[in-house]
Amino acid sequence: MHIIIWLVALFVLGCWTLLAWATAWVLGLDPSVIGSFANRIGEMPGAAWLDLWMPGWQPLAVATLEMTRDLFSALGSIGSWLVWAAWGLGTLVIVACAALGSVAVGLIRRAATPAVPSPAR
Repeated sequence: MHIIIWLVALFVLGCWTLLAWATAWVLGLDPSVIGSFANRIGEMPGAAWLDLWMPGWQPLAVATLEMTRDLFSALGSIGSWLVWAAWGLGTLVIVACAALGSVAVGLIRRAATPAVPSPAR
């Protein structure tokens, strides 16, 4: 059971690390890349079809991309530091949960085993 607990913790830690790495990569993008997406939103494949079903989606998409660009500009290089600080805290939580799970399994096993009677003299 301990092996399963630690394998699950290792898997969750790997997913957590991948998420942190991807988030740091996205936050490290140049904000002008997002601005170029906003400028070409009407050239997107399927834009005319989408406009039939959701009229007025283009101004909403452009406004969302501009807010995202402004957020990336405001975060600057501190965004990566925040991501890795959150990763460290999350890693501590994952390892602590795995350790508590192992302790719980040990205590349950100890309580479930019958006591061996002492030999009579």
